[in-house]
Amino acid sequence: MACGREDLVRLGLGEACLRRIPGRAPSPCPRCAASLGPGIPSLACPACGELRPRFAAARAAAPYAGFVGELVRRAKYGRDVLLAGPLSGLLVDALAGWEELDRIDVVACAPAVPRRRAERGFHLAELLAERVAQHLGRRLRADWLVRVGDPPPQASLSRSERRTGARGTVLPALVRRRPFRPRQPRAVPGSRVLLVDDVLTTGSTADACARALLDAGVAEVLVAVVARA
Repeated sequence: MACGREDLVRLGLGEACLRRIPGRAPSPCPRCAASLGPGIPSLACPACGELRPRFAAARAAAPYAGFVGELVRRAKYGRDVLLAGPLSGLLVDALAGWEELDRIDVVACAPAVPRRRAERGFHLAELLAERVAQHLGRRLRADWLVRVGDPPPQASLSRSERRTGARGTVLPALVRRRPFRPRQPRAVPGSRVLLVDDVLTTGSTADACARALLDAGVAEVLVAVVARA
């Protein structure tokens, strides 16, 4: 448990936990939410330069390093579904005042690998997306993307391996093997979608999802995550 007290985790994070949560990354890139540091223009973001993301903008609640990353790992790999509530609360708070959300029509989530969803009993990104959709008063379409195949967990790969894997398999495979396949493409043309996930590291997963949605006719994809690595 985050605080060692089940009642606090069920209702939200306790004061001791809240004091351990940092704010958003300093000077985040508006496109990919990476920390740029003071004085660095967003046009010079090295992460965007490498990935060239198809999503239009991203926002993260906190850096992945430290306590927030620990909470995400407990939720996903420790199968602690109770932490989905506090984590979704952090994300909702981080989205306050984000003007880009005014043009959002639908909330979607990064899809789960079916085997891992069955093992954990839940999909954290979908639970986060449910709370965000409810908060924004938008429809949740967790079925607009489906994961095909059974790739190794992102957490088991180094940062460079994630980038290499995205370039060599995920992104080109959208044309050939389609690891992220859009469902019901007739329902989405022209929609503006907020894609929700737990963590954005290299951005390869978010980019692959955005490409699949845009290929299906979506007009724009924004990304919201709990943590940015």
